Amino acid sequence: MKFAGGSAAQSVTLQCFDELFGIEHLPVHQKFLNEMRKYMLPSHRQFLDYVRSESQLRSYVKNEANASVCDLYHACLEALANFRSYHIQIVTRYITMVAKSTSSERSQSIAEKGTGGTGYMQFLKAVRDSTRDNNNE
Repeated sequence: MKFAGGSAAQSVTLQCFDELFGIEHLPVHQKFLNEMRKYMLPSHRQFLDYVRSESQLRSYVKNEANASVCDLYHACLEALANFRSYHIQIVTRYITMVAKSTSSERSQSIAEKGTGGTGYMQFLKAVRDSTRDNNNE
């Protein structure tokens, strides 16, 4: 049996923002995010499913909202993308740099794959970029 280590993708908060704002990630990245939901409490997974099925925010903003609501929506997406950029900086500082400064095999593995077991830097940048891409639609 294989388990992923700790990952911000296991946070109900970040995934809730994606569901609420209707952010669409590439299928390979969404698959990883969905896998991380297995580490959440069942009630948290149910909550995310509910938000996904009920949120009409994105379609409202695209089809019916006035300019000020659209501006607020886009500001929220930009803030989320900025948060994800900051998260990349934190990961670089506290995982990548620390892991590379030690010589153990485990540390090198973390430097390459991260605590969640993915090629994390590519993943984090892709999730941030898809947040920005959704903001430009």
